[in-house]
Amino acid sequence: VKMAVLTLLQVILFGVCVASRETIDFDFGWRVSKVPEVVYSCPRGTFPINLTGTRCNGLRNHAATDQFHCAAACCGDPLCALWQWKSPLIPTGPSGGCWIGTSDDCTPDADWISFGGRTVPDPNKHPFPMPPPSFRNFSDSNWKSVNTPYDFQLDGGYAANNSESNGYLPRNVSWYRKHFYLPEDWAGKSVFLEFESVFHKTDIIVNDQYIDQHPQGYTQFRVRLDNISGIRYGPGNENLLVLYVDALVSSAWWYSGGGIFSNVKLIATEPVHFAFDGVTVVPHAIGYTYDGGFTADGANITVQMELQNDGADTATDMFVDVQILTPLGELQIHSDVQVAAVAGHSEPPFARYTAELAFDVSLSTIHLWSIQSPYLYSAIVTLANSDGPLDQVNMTFGIRTVQFVHDKGFLLNDNTVRHTGFCDHDNFAATGTALGDRIHLFRAQNLRAAGGNARRFSHNAPQTKVLDIYDRLGIVSMPEHRNFINGSVQYDAWRAMIRADRNHPSVVFFSFCNEGHCLYDIGSETGVTLAADMMAKIASEEAPNINTTANMSPNVNIGDEITKVIDVQGFSHQTDSVFQQYYNDPAIEGKPMVASECCSCQNDRDVTYSTPNHDGADQCSCALLQSNWSLGLPYMIGSYTWTLTDYMGEGHTYPRKSSSYGQFDLSGFPKAMAYMYRAMWLNNRNLTEPAGYGTPPLAFKPLVRIVQTWDAPSSGSAIKSVNVITGSVDFVRLDINGNATLTPCKGLNYVSIPVVYAAGSITAEGLDQDKEVVATHTMYTSPVPTAMVFQLDAPVERTGTGYGRLLNDGKDLALIRVTLTDDNGIISRTASNNVTFTIVSGPGTIVGTDNGDPAGIESEVKPWHSAYHGLVRVIVRSTHVSTLDPAALTRLRQVHPAAELANAGITLGNMTDPTKDIVIQASSPGLPSITMTLPTSNNVLNDGVLAVATAMATNVQLPLE
Repeated sequence: VKMAVLTLLQVILFGVCVASRETIDFDFGWRVSKVPEVVYSCPRGTFPINLTGTRCNGLRNHAATDQFHCAAACCGDPLCALWQWKSPLIPTGPSGGCWIGTSDDCTPDADWISFGGRTVPDPNKHPFPMPPPSFRNFSDSNWKSVNTPYDFQLDGGYAANNSESNGYLPRNVSWYRKHFYLPEDWAGKSVFLEFESVFHKTDIIVNDQYIDQHPQGYTQFRVRLDNISGIRYGPGNENLLVLYVDALVSSAWWYSGGGIFSNVKLIATEPVHFAFDGVTVVPHAIGYTYDGGFTADGANITVQMELQNDGADTATDMFVDVQILTPLGELQIHSDVQVAAVAGHSEPPFARYTAELAFDVSLSTIHLWSIQSPYLYSAIVTLANSDGPLDQVNMTFGIRTVQFVHDKGFLLNDNTVRHTGFCDHDNFAATGTALGDRIHLFRAQNLRAAGGNARRFSHNAPQTKVLDIYDRLGIVSMPEHRNFINGSVQYDAWRAMIRADRNHPSVVFFSFCNEGHCLYDIGSETGVTLAADMMAKIASEEAPNINTTANMSPNVNIGDEITKVIDVQGFSHQTDSVFQQYYNDPAIEGKPMVASECCSCQNDRDVTYSTPNHDGADQCSCALLQSNWSLGLPYMIGSYTWTLTDYMGEGHTYPRKSSSYGQFDLSGFPKAMAYMYRAMWLNNRNLTEPAGYGTPPLAFKPLVRIVQTWDAPSSGSAIKSVNVITGSVDFVRLDINGNATLTPCKGLNYVSIPVVYAAGSITAEGLDQDKEVVATHTMYTSPVPTAMVFQLDAPVERTGTGYGRLLNDGKDLALIRVTLTDDNGIISRTASNNVTFTIVSGPGTIVGTDNGDPAGIESEVKPWHSAYHGLVRVIVRSTHVSTLDPAALTRLRQVHPAAELANAGITLGNMTDPTKDIVIQASSPGLPSITMTLPTSNNVLNDGVLAVATAMATNVQLPLE
């Protein structure tokens, strides 16, 4: 039991951990080079099947600019069976350009050119000579040294002739090379490399041998190393991993980045082990109640395990031991199940074994997982034989019930919860798509600070650590499949996403597809039917208890085969009249409904008047109207606003590199509309659900916020009115340079108050029913900046992201802002001074800088940036690793060549070593330089991302300051 308690602490703080298999960080010391894309010569005979005059469905779009480069792109892809080209100038029919891939769904269409098909080769045999960087005798000494996650597209440089959908950054191809060793005592074990996401199409080469290709950019994949001929073990026996990552291929109309944008792990197991993502825990609450707490009389727990045998011999005489523990390490149940023989060299689908455990405990000891109380249990599942343990998987899970009901919406533990959610793309200032765990936590807390309790992952599978964070914070979520295509690649991606995510209590439904991609990726009714039926079948095989949905449009395909097989009907950008129409429409067969995408109200931070490149900050009426289209109907599940955070792409006109749909800008600074959602969904939440049950459990305070800035209009008449956002207040007193007016606002989310501009200040005071001041906010006319002020935004308690200490794990990130002010600390919202950052001392490096300007095209990977409305963001990354126990530290040294660590700026140390502060300096011409000291920590139990998420799930303020 003592060992179980220790293991449990690791599980609660770190997510899934595996005690008897070794897992080593593989994120340090990569070599990267963006080189010209290899264009392969394709003689006419390469594609013997003439497909001109034929359109094939289910292909993926490629960035090739003519039919010849399109053919070359297909030729260079070992899994590409055909290519087709349609002039982009042809206005009718499906989108033109280059499309490549595999398809057995082709129809006549005179608009298409293709010479263009061939038999798909064996994916394990590369059909063309491998380029020089594939081999060990190639020198990468002049390549850039990086640590992953790392988005290689971000430093490409903005230009008007680049793709608008990619934020005016160039799409390209890059090589990753990793020199590494394998410990000598791993010989005889199964050894894997685990990648959570590499965008987009990845060819894998190990020790000069072409191994495989992973064609999907968002799903996990693993490369088995021990069965590669010539793999080497022991000191001095170096191995080489090469990735050729093609990010030219993308179906996205937003910035999708390129390269390794999540963590990489090196894993060693015994030959007989649990299959990856092969252990599921399905709890069923018994006699659950809502009694002011969140409890149940008991629970039935079903544990299912898949076993994999990589060895040659049949494995026998094994059993599985299952323990269920509380967060405090209290053992709730313990059971063994005998395992039948598992044949050697097993391949998917692996043998499945089920242990069904039923237990009853007192009402006070079974806690349900909920938004208000995200209580997590732990399952410790051990595979053993008579000689001892072989493998162990430790995972957290929540006990909760989920129902989607046509006339009631979403029921969590038998109580209605309205989804007040946000859609979001995963890209961020200065990191691109390689956000890092601390930024994921920062964004999750921003979602809750804005009153959100739900997230739609638009439009791709989430990273596991994000769901681990959501499990601990009580955020429900909707992972989404990227491409809805009738093809094995996309079915494999759908299956991989479900397997990776099915154990998370935060996941309440999965989305098949998004908008037009629910149809035009396939292009035929037959293809839609086949794809929908296959995806429903996969979902029932991998997770029979999950629910599915799709973000669809009435004018595209609501009511088709997708509607027939999903559990929840999703709607994209529809009004209340549409929901009312479909409520009793037999086309959706009485399914529950959700506004899975809504409320595209473009706004920019501190912009009073819209300009061609910037949208006005005031979208109060838009946000209120559009979110209430669904939230105003008691049978709707809820509303998912587009979006939580701005994202690169969809800026529409150069130099707008990003959208402005978010409530937070690219740098994570809150806009006025973040306060509007906080007022609607937190302070003034008035929805058809039990009081407080869907509300994020924050210790929030009354709120007033002036939307407009208080600077002189650049042209036209003076400001005639201002909007004041109001939350939990009865009156607003507006004071302009000493002249005050009182306006009732009880029950309102904002009020518009006529004013006449006069330089100075404007103050809004929120008053309670006794006319006592309970909230205040002041806007000043911007002064000339004379000073700068540092502020830590993560990790820090104010944002629910930490305790002011950067973790010494070589990967942790700090979000720091500089504000340009006068000598009295008043922000200059008109300031655009250039600020340069320097690491004066300590174990940190500058990742990049930004300012949140959607039209800002300065490089984000430089240590300097101009301010936007008085703010600049800098991101600092840890460069020291001293969070590991001695055995893990030894393994890290055995795996990573010391020279490669040094080139990448990584140093190693012991957990017991004294920590060193990081000192950062900011300087700007004409202003005094300033410094900031950032402490560091070796203590993952206190300062790790999941430890912080657990500690800061409830009773925190998250004030949006």
